Amino acid sequence: TLKQMHPTLQIFGQHTGASFAEEHALYASKGIDYIAHMVGELDRIIDYAAHGWIFPEPLPPPIVVAYQKLKQGI
Repeated sequence: TLKQMHPTLQIFGQHTGASFAEEHALYASKGIDYIAHMVGELDRIIDYAAHGWIFPEPLPPPIVVAYQKLKQGI
């Protein structure tokens, strides 16, 4: 959204360094299905970009393949 609203800014992301297992455990401790949450996040990234609400970022092919497989299983 920031990139959509302010396209001239340079944006840098920073990962927390948590592993998949740590993230999964954190979400599980809150009663949230981490896999379903990640699929939902990708749904929103794709849908919001299609509506022009956020800047469209291409998803790397391995992410697209994983997303499609996870969508079939959820």
